[in-house]
Amino acid sequence: KVESCTDKTNCVLEARQTLVAQLGKLKESNTPTLLCLSGGSALEILKDFDFSVLGPHVTITVLDERYSTDPAINNMAQIYATGFIESAMNEGCELIDTRVKEDETIEELVAGYNMAIVRWIENHNSGKVVATVGMGPDGHTSGIIPDSDKFEDLFMKNDQRFIVGYKAANQPEDRCMRASTNFEFLRMIAFAVLLITGAEKQESLNRVLSEHGSLVETPARIWQEIAGQVFLFSDLKV
Repeated sequence: KVESCTDKTNCVLEARQTLVAQLGKLKESNTPTLLCLSGGSALEILKDFDFSVLGPHVTITVLDERYSTDPAINNMAQIYATGFIESAMNEGCELIDTRVKEDETIEELVAGYNMAIVRWIENHNSGKVVATVGMGPDGHTSGIIPDSDKFEDLFMKNDQRFIVGYKAANQPEDRCMRASTNFEFLRMIAFAVLLITGAEKQESLNRVLSEHGSLVETPARIWQEIAGQVFLFSDLKV
């Protein structure tokens, strides 16, 4: 579902309200929920959040991670800095923490992150995956950067390897190493709020909404393919 907003502020507000409403329904039914959060512009959704819709049935993690100990780069560390994690844990939420430890290799980060996701899925047959999502001007989403080496092998295999570690193309050296969810995992998402704002993203948004195109060129087209509900909020022409 595509929602046109007058400006970024209204996009964020409507995305937050939509997410909170869905989380409220999941709390009422006591449905195990894996809440996967994105960094970047999607962090705005977490401001002024209604934490009453959270609880012990919710496990929080990131949708993708940057392999860095720098708190200004690592996605989980940036979410911590907003105060969201502390408030959520006060409501009884569990956490899959992806902050990079000193001397932790990217292989170790990926293995631990993937194992935690796999175990959550195995232990919650009736669980739902919910996500906040953004898109970059190049059409990337969930840390899946177009034109990266071995793209299809990394992101398009269906082998329950939900988290992959790789060097993203066309990224600054201090944030090119990624631990990202792949398309197999994204297709499991039951509910997502997708925030796309800013004129520099218009061309990529056009490719996302087009009837034709490829995931290799525009990874964010995955949101057309998943079986779950996706609510797109944008201040651009749609």
